[in-house]
Amino acid sequence: MSRRVTVYSTPTRDVCAALGSEVARVRRERRWSQTELAERVGVALGTIRAVEKGAPSVTFGVAVEAATVLGIDLLGGPAAAATRAADNRRTLALLPQRVRAQAVDDDF
Repeated sequence: MSRRVTVYSTPTRDVCAALGSEVARVRRERRWSQTELAERVGVALGTIRAVEKGAPSVTFGVAVEAATVLGIDLLGGPAAAATRAADNRRTLALLPQRVRAQAVDDDF
């Protein structure tokens, strides 16, 4: 059985790299080792190394948790993120639950 390889877009790789470098910067400013951050996040040292390298294969939750443990604001901080999530839930409640693929007429 062959292993599935995911190809990430340039914007995705750029965001992962930006978050990773921010995690590394703040960790160093706090004078924490990668091992200390890994223990606080509850992951292996290699995972923190991958976060800091900007590896897009790291789970989103782990990368966000590392940022949160370091006090890095994402999406404008916890209050703004909660407000945005609540707004999105209200909007989603108004949209159809299921979306069917539609044929696109692109014969111009």
